[in-house]
Amino acid sequence: MENNKPLIDNELEQMRSQMAELKQMLDSQIRVNDQLLKKNIIDKSDKINRFGLTMLFLGIAAAILVPLMMYAIYHFSPACCIVTALLIAFDASFDYYNAHRVKSIDIANINFTEALTTLVSMKKLMRTSFAVGMVVLMPLMVWWAFEIYASPFFDMFDANTAGIARIAILVCLGFGVVVGLGVAVLLYNKQTRNITQLINTLEENQG
Repeated sequence: MENNKPLIDNELEQMRSQMAELKQMLDSQIRVNDQLLKKNIIDKSDKINRFGLTMLFLGIAAAILVPLMMYAIYHFSPACCIVTALLIAFDASFDYYNAHRVKSIDIANINFTEALTTLVSMKKLMRTSFAVGMVVLMPLMVWWAFEIYASPFFDMFDANTAGIARIAILVCLGFGVVVGLGVAVLLYNKQTRNITQLINTLEENQG
């Protein structure tokens, strides 16, 4: 029995060594998985933040250029130009604010439940703001149509030509609004997908 003791001790030592190596491998894999998860979360939240920043830049540009074009070409009233600029700027600012309610710099370090609550709130607020924007757009379009119809831009034409030109421009305005709505829907869906992907990632790894 005593002759077998060194052999048993050697086997136990090998088992301890193997267990230590296995634990080291598992710890290493856990660290790698945690790093990949954190990178995935940060990448997705960065995408959401970039969308908001892009919308802010585009919104500021549109809030300046669109009313200026309306005023310079068709002599829209200052009131219409100011209201248009403010609505565009407000919408762009809201997109920026909502997109930055969850930031990549700290999302990986906060409680997943807290982050999920914020992301769900972001989606609901986006949906509400989109619906409000559609409602606000309707009277604004009527105002634009009135401004175009009454524009002194058409005084240079005779009555028949002016009438045709008004209709043509109103049709172009309507087409432009439809295209703009299509782009708005695409952007809305894109940001919704970004938020949904991050929600799914957090839900899969919660707990």
